Amino acid sequence: MHSFKEIVARLVIVANVLIIVETRARYIYQPGPFVECMQLEIPCGGHSKESCNEYCENDGFASGSCNGHCCFCHARNGMLPQIFQRQHSVGPKPSTPSPFNTFLKLETKQIEVTEPEKVETTNLVTAKIPNKRFASLPGNEIFTKPATNRGVSKNRNVVEAEGNVCLTPACVKTANAILENLDESVSPCDDFYKFTCGNFQKDQPIPDDKGAVTLMGSLTDKLMEQLRTMLDTENNAGKSLSYSADLAKTFYDSCRNSDLVNTRGVSPLHDLLKILGGWPVIEGSKWDFTAWSWQKTVSTFRKSGLITDYLVKVTVVPDLKHPSRRILNIAEPVLAFSREQLRNPGFLNAYNQFQTKVAVLLGAEKAQAQLEMASVLKFEEILANISLPRELARGHPLNFHHPMTVAELQSRFPSVEWLSYINSLLPQDAEVDESQIVNVHAPEQLTVLLNAIDKTDKRVLANYLMWRTSSAVISYLSEEAKQIQHEFLGTVSGQRQRKPRWRECVDIVSTTLGQAVGAMYVRRHFDETSRETAIEMANDIRSAFVDILTTMDWMDVDTKRRALGKAAAMKTNIGYPEQLLNEDILRKLYDGLELSPDNFFGNLLNLTKGSTDFSLRKVKQPVDKADWLPFGKPAIVNAFYQPTQNSIQFPAGILQGHFFNKDRPNFMNYGSIGWVIGHEIVHGFDDQGSHFDLNGEVKDWWNPKTKQLFHDKARCIVNQYGSFSYTDKARNVTIPLNGIVSVGENIADNGGIKQAYKGYQSWVRRNGEEKKLPGLKYTPNQLFWISAANNWCSKVRPQQMVEAIQMGVHSPGEFRVRGTFANMEQFAKDFSCPIGTPMNPPTKCEVW
Repeated sequence: MHSFKEIVARLVIVANVLIIVETRARYIYQPGPFVECMQLEIPCGGHSKESCNEYCENDGFASGSCNGHCCFCHARNGMLPQIFQRQHSVGPKPSTPSPFNTFLKLETKQIEVTEPEKVETTNLVTAKIPNKRFASLPGNEIFTKPATNRGVSKNRNVVEAEGNVCLTPACVKTANAILENLDESVSPCDDFYKFTCGNFQKDQPIPDDKGAVTLMGSLTDKLMEQLRTMLDTENNAGKSLSYSADLAKTFYDSCRNSDLVNTRGVSPLHDLLKILGGWPVIEGSKWDFTAWSWQKTVSTFRKSGLITDYLVKVTVVPDLKHPSRRILNIAEPVLAFSREQLRNPGFLNAYNQFQTKVAVLLGAEKAQAQLEMASVLKFEEILANISLPRELARGHPLNFHHPMTVAELQSRFPSVEWLSYINSLLPQDAEVDESQIVNVHAPEQLTVLLNAIDKTDKRVLANYLMWRTSSAVISYLSEEAKQIQHEFLGTVSGQRQRKPRWRECVDIVSTTLGQAVGAMYVRRHFDETSRETAIEMANDIRSAFVDILTTMDWMDVDTKRRALGKAAAMKTNIGYPEQLLNEDILRKLYDGLELSPDNFFGNLLNLTKGSTDFSLRKVKQPVDKADWLPFGKPAIVNAFYQPTQNSIQFPAGILQGHFFNKDRPNFMNYGSIGWVIGHEIVHGFDDQGSHFDLNGEVKDWWNPKTKQLFHDKARCIVNQYGSFSYTDKARNVTIPLNGIVSVGENIADNGGIKQAYKGYQSWVRRNGEEKKLPGLKYTPNQLFWISAANNWCSKVRPQQMVEAIQMGVHSPGEFRVRGTFANMEQFAKDFSCPIGTPMNPPTKCEVW
């Protein structure tokens, strides 16, 4: 339930909306103190229609007309010009005012209000409503007549809201959104997250097809709806589609054809398994192991359009020591789930049931499936134990740089025929010889991994590989198959029902054909003027970071100079790259890709094969620092820092909704997308980005003493966030946050919000202080913090929260707000939080 104050505040906002909407078509003026029902009249007094029109145009209106009694000025684009006390030139001044009506006559609508008190003024008079709780809200005034005629012979009064409150539609909508989430029963100095997002958590239901509901997720939902409408309606007018749009539309239509997908059932997977040599648990004693090898099977995976990273991961990456060239990288396999989950007995039990059900669906005997899939599960546990803990994976990049030739790789790890295996994965035009440089990500780990593979029975290995393939594609089969997967995933995330079919299809198409869908999205939805506003913000925030760097007294002069150079060299990519709208470039990108409107499963395999070909073929190509493809998927709600290019990216999809609106006050934008911009900038200087120089090369550009001070400051962040924990009350389980794994994101959060705040203050100095929002008592600076906290308003199912903590690198939203803002002196000052309160602790952590 909302408090009386909240209800009244929302009524004020609704009234303001009606005033704006109902009066935007026509504003009526009078030079004297005559005010009636939001209308000011200008008696024509014998003047012609032309003179009335000229009068209105001079005041910034679109036009004017005269009805014999009044001059009606018609607003331009529905907005009232900012004209105050302007000397009029049309008609005589009335000697007496008309009586004030107690109804706000908005054309055909009426809003009844209490008879207002009169207030002395020489211009417009605002009357405060007698109800003190109602009247105390900022912006809660109505217009009434002046109490005196003094000065009216020289000035014309303009009906406008209170001067320091913004009543534009964007401001009204923004204020209402804040009130929806705000819980003012909580002190902002005790728990700013609950203060800002408390009612969001109380009032927002979690949809059955989600494990959580978040404001960021709501923006993604909006984006998905935009893409859905675009893909559903494209070509409805009969116009021919571009090559790339036709690919996206064809793939989407094949996915949406659920009748055909259900008719085919699991037969596409059955046929695929036969091509791959059969799944032993299904084949039983007929499966022949004598000529079987995992290398040959994985090679067949590659030719069939399947993922090949289930035992050894082979990719193409930039050479850290020679960043202009690319090399092959040999690394640990991609696990089905996180290391932590695959070591959790409760999770393993549910996972094994899922494995068994899928095997039975595809034709295995249940008892045999239970027996053989138990062996597969044990092998997956072995792989999980071999994999690097997430804490170690955050080590220095050069800890994972061990280059050698293929010949040296063969000598050191002889159990695999490396040259033939690697070439079986590469496209024919990219095959290599024994002199090719490869990087072994973790040599000691690879030794243990290959030994484990050698010691594992072939049947178990084959069952494992066929299981991983089957589980990867089961969601693209019939409803029966998808339901089995959903029942298992529901135990992990708490999700009660599957996403609607259209959402699954939009997700798949926008992920696999990101450039094609992105080009369609930009052409239809992206507001180009938003880019300029966002660029101005990014420049302000980067300048703020430069200012912050110059004040860092813990940095030596040389390290600070290099840091400033890196910040200055950082490239900013906002919206989308120009190449995206060049259809010739997109045609070349997708050249050779074949898709069919009636073969969804086959389309998926073709897309995977084409994408892998594209990635692995780069082993023969030098690194292109100007490559646009890393920034070529704008239809996404996210932002990125690319260390090897020293660049930040803000796709078009995030420049909308809560994060950005060019028509609302800038304290909202700097608090929301501004924090994100600052966050990505700081990633260039966090525990990982700090290893790369201004050119994206791995170099140690830090003075040893300064580096140690940096690590000490980072350790403060690690300890602070590591002290937070989440308690699942239903299961009475408390899970601590991993401060080590999340340290990079937490450093970026802390430095990013400080930059955004400083950048906003710079904007205010140039443009002046902004107006408040209606129905809210908070200052622009306070609303900056409220906007920032709203980024992470969320309501999460316990299972989803546990999964996020165990698998993610970000702290949950609550701790991103509480942890970050508690370190900000500016926040404590703006909300007058006494020292020692939870949001203003005496000891604070600060890196940037």
